[in-house]
Amino acid sequence: MKIKKEYILAVISIVLGVIIFILASQFPDVGRPDEPGPAFFPQLIAIFFLISGGLFIYRGRSSNDFVSFKVKDIESGRGLFNLISVLILIGLYIYFFDILGFIESSFLFLIIVLSILDVGKLKSILVSAIVVFVMYYIFSELFLVPFPSGIIF
Repeated sequence: MKIKKEYILAVISIVLGVIIFILASQFPDVGRPDEPGPAFFPQLIAIFFLISGGLFIYRGRSSNDFVSFKVKDIESGRGLFNLISVLILIGLYIYFFDILGFIESSFLFLIIVLSILDVGKLKSILVSAIVVFVMYYIFSELFLVPFPSGIIF
């Protein structure tokens, strides 16, 4: 089966956007009415996903990039290993998040995932450090979201 890759991304973006928006709308209203509540940021992300999905559909109309799907591609050794490894690592990340803290667990998670996906060691370390630093700064300093502190940081 062949399908345009933009359409795949559109479906994923739209489904994620709808799910995030619905879940965020169920958050309780706290604080004052003139301030955004806890649902504001997730709903903003959901709107971003929905707009992205629409843009993917628009772009896909003029694209000739097709992706073919075959079950044997997923069942091949490397693809299946990557899928199972990343799913297990997500579970371990969630488990160790409160124990190790945001910085340590996120840094280790990203390095391991990037290594599994055959990204070079130096690039894995640099990308992981930059992503963790940027996320930590944005959420802890700009949005004042407290993160669990870990063993080292």
